[in-house]
Amino acid sequence: MQTFYAPGKILLCGEYLVLKGFNGIALPTKLGQWLEVFEFETPNDKADSIIYSAFDLEGYKWIDWDCEINNIQNQEISNSSEEFLVKFFQLIPENNWKQGYSYRFETRLEFSQKWGLGSSSTFVSLLCQYFRLNPFKIEQQLLGGSGYDIAVAELKHPLIFWRNENGANFRRWTSGHTKNSNWNIVFLNEKINSRKSSELIMGAIEEIASDAAYQMQFQKIIEMIEMANDIFTIEAALEMYQLLLGQITNLPTPYQLLNIKPVKQGLCKWLGAWGGDMLLVNDNVLNEYQEVFKEYEVYPWNEIVIYEK
Repeated sequence: MQTFYAPGKILLCGEYLVLKGFNGIALPTKLGQWLEVFEFETPNDKADSIIYSAFDLEGYKWIDWDCEINNIQNQEISNSSEEFLVKFFQLIPENNWKQGYSYRFETRLEFSQKWGLGSSSTFVSLLCQYFRLNPFKIEQQLLGGSGYDIAVAELKHPLIFWRNENGANFRRWTSGHTKNSNWNIVFLNEKINSRKSSELIMGAIEEIASDAAYQMQFQKIIEMIEMANDIFTIEAALEMYQLLLGQITNLPTPYQLLNIKPVKQGLCKWLGAWGGDMLLVNDNVLNEYQEVFKEYEVYPWNEIVIYEK
């Protein structure tokens, strides 16, 4: 048996625009996904096969799938989970399989599938670790995202991420200023498909990427966060980023969605795709609107996020 691990991810800033070469700031989480791989000789009366089981946070087996390896290119698909698996295994080169052997893969999540911490990206990272494949290439073929989530899963430390004509780029980010007991993550338990969410506003994203004035504004805001020496500057910059992006894309801020008003020295920002998944909320907002947030799952930021590795 071989065992692999990949942490989940949080995109602090750079959502949507990271697809167009802007910097994104991302951190790994203390919760991730495990993979166990069992290789065994195929019984004489059987064909070499893949057996895959996925277990959720509660230990419930939510995927139970198998396929003959030599039939993977023609495998029928009955649901979206199987479609993802089939597409992934179709990308595995034939010489990665040992003739006369079958494989059992088991993944175990440490976080809820509704939280948006990266069940798909950690899966790609884990299987690519086992097959020794380039996870950025596989992710592009399979999901078509920016790759920041793969970078976090692979490197396991906070980073600045950007994408250009040469592919994915990243560097370590010293994130000590965000180790803040005044921050909380609110999980709304409304899973958002980041890829589909991005497709809906691609026109606005293209407009930002092609407008020099917009480019400068967003770059300055992200630089403020990168170079900040205190938490107040980071909070102000995060609110500025969200306000500007919301105005251009017409996407609702969490204030609008929750029907609440901004609070002095408050922070209430989407983490990742807008409209669900999770929010970053500081104590000033949380205390002001206790009745609003009591129906959601709220965790201290420091209990979820990894700062340095």
